[in-house]
Amino acid sequence: METTKIESNDRDIHIDCPCCDMWEQLGIDDPRKMLNMLPIIEWKEDEEKEVSIHKCNQCSNEFEVEWDYDNPMT
Repeated sequence: METTKIESNDRDIHIDCPCCDMWEQLGIDDPRKMLNMLPIIEWKEDEEKEVSIHKCNQCSNEFEVEWDYDNPMT
């Protein structure tokens, strides 16, 4: 399973599908359930970091996302 990290700044969170060119962006305070094109299908138990599993609505691949808020948007 592919893995990616969020990118963030003071206002937004950005997620890219690692399997295709689909991406999605939310406000930093918006609920994560508002992800429409890259919805969360499961939260993984991890003591050190937040990790979720998403399914891309474009390519139908599942991938992991690490919620690393110290990963700045480029």
